[in-house]
Amino acid sequence: MKHPENYRQFVERVTASVKYKVDVAALEFVEDLVRRMSEAGVSQAELARRLAASEAYVSKVLRGDTNFTMATMVKLATAVGHELHVHIAPAGSSVQWFDVITPAQGPQGWPRMAKARRSSSTNRPSGGADVETPVAA
Repeated sequence: MKHPENYRQFVERVTASVKYKVDVAALEFVEDLVRRMSEAGVSQAELARRLAASEAYVSKVLRGDTNFTMATMVKLATAVGHELHVHIAPAGSSVQWFDVITPAQGPQGWPRMAKARRSSSTNRPSGGADVETPVAA
């Protein structure tokens, strides 16, 4: 293009389009899916088996050549042992995701607790105190 301003306007127009935003979201989903597959040791063939789908379909999904529905995204996440979470953020914000692993749940949905003994006696009479600590089931 002849003028930098024209190019800048073009980029702004494209990046503001719904199609661009959908493509970026799909790419981010596929990147996360591939990362989760790698972490879990799940191959394309194994993912296809878990989905009861063809390897060609899985290949198409991993290329990002699919218009993902929420149902498809949930099925893919579940097939690699994860859950799908969706988040709406203010326009122009930078979003960082991190997973918080919750403790195993006991009866009635409450975390199971076990007595643990602190090993340090700093600033405590009697050498330590009993504390309640969540434990995995």
